[in-house]
Amino acid sequence: VREYVEFTNGRVNIIPVTTYSIRRHGLERLHQMIVNAPINTLVITDYVSIIQSGVLSAKDRKLTSKLSTTNVCYGLSTTKVFPIIEFLRQYRFGWVALDESHNAKNKSQRNAAINRLIGEIPKKRLASGTFVTNTPQDVPRQFALLDPTVFGTDTDFADDYALKMRGDKIVKWKPGATREIVRRMKENSVFINTKRKEWAAILPLPQPKYWLVPLTVEQRKIYLSLMRDARAEMMEQAKKKPKLRKFLEMLEENDANKGKPKPP
Repeated sequence: VREYVEFTNGRVNIIPVTTYSIRRHGLERLHQMIVNAPINTLVITDYVSIIQSGVLSAKDRKLTSKLSTTNVCYGLSTTKVFPIIEFLRQYRFGWVALDESHNAKNKSQRNAAINRLIGEIPKKRLASGTFVTNTPQDVPRQFALLDPTVFGTDTDFADDYALKMRGDKIVKWKPGATREIVRRMKENSVFINTKRKEWAAILPLPQPKYWLVPLTVEQRKIYLSLMRDARAEMMEQAKKKPKLRKFLEMLEENDANKGKPKPP
């Protein structure tokens, strides 16, 4: 979002389609906001909200009978329908960015529904710090969000790169498989590999904030008990760690000086 704001010099509108915004505004108002939005508008949702159930008020249920996941039968087959995804599919989005795309790598009806939503949008961008979580077998379903023809089905992918299978898992890869997978990805997308130091530079400066949390009598007893246990553990560790002992002594001195009047 920050990047989009910078590229448009601040001329951007944000419309969140989340559990909170649905409860607050209702689907009808969100629909009007989206259809009447100017070009520079980002509609944002998240993995939790699109599968959330029971978020509609009685008024919203007049617009759609059920927002929770619904099973729909097609002949003898049953498939799950995710109403928030179907709600978003009615709009002609021109660009989509899927953050933490590794969450869409597993074979599930939810991810299939996400694929149907994203597949209809012409320009796509995936981002993940762990694009390959376990093995290169994580790649094909994520890349299918961009272009399902590059790696084909799971069977096609296994035929191209697997030397040995155990069930549906590839346990041994053909020589050079990883290099060939990366080559095909680069040929069919703009592939950018960013190091931690590079993206860390664009993060905003940290702004520490503190909130006072009111505790009941029983909660305070538990809290103090946990603090005493933690303090005892640190004091035990301080016997072997001079720096920690010095730090704890400084804290005790500060505590002892609290409330004392400062010398003139």
